[in-house]
Amino acid sequence: MKGFFLTLIFIPLFWYGCESKINAPEVGNADLRVNYSQKLYDDIAAGKVSDTLSTDLFTIKEVSIMDTTLLIKVSYSGGCNDHTFDLVWPEIITQQYPPDITVYLYHDSNGDSCEALLTKTLAYDFSDCPLGLSKEAIQLMRITVVNGSNPENTVSNK
Repeated sequence: MKGFFLTLIFIPLFWYGCESKINAPEVGNADLRVNYSQKLYDDIAAGKVSDTLSTDLFTIKEVSIMDTTLLIKVSYSGGCNDHTFDLVWPEIITQQYPPDITVYLYHDSNGDSCEALLTKTLAYDFSDCPLGLSKEAIQLMRITVVNGSNPENTVSNK
């Protein structure tokens, strides 16, 4: 009889523990690094592939600017390791108002062979930007993000 009551107590706990694992948030994170290198930017724009940037597959879904933050919605397969994205900017932007900038985004899956389809929003706060853009210019700018693994996947905020 004592075993029956213990079973009644542990079955719900076991069930709850399993359920919470099934509904747990996606494993793995996406980290965004920003690289201001004119030489690297010029090489990429000229079609020279850089050995310093990984180009694992991903898709750019959406690009937007909220207040002073660039938001890039991406999807990729994974779920077991942390993923890193590198955003390559020019060191110099043309004197055009509002600014119209093309940047390149690269993805490093860090060897993640899991196959879950993950969707993340990468964020970059322009207040940390060394290009000296005003808040008004940031909010008006057109930014085009080119996918380093598939240049045909190019998305703009406008």
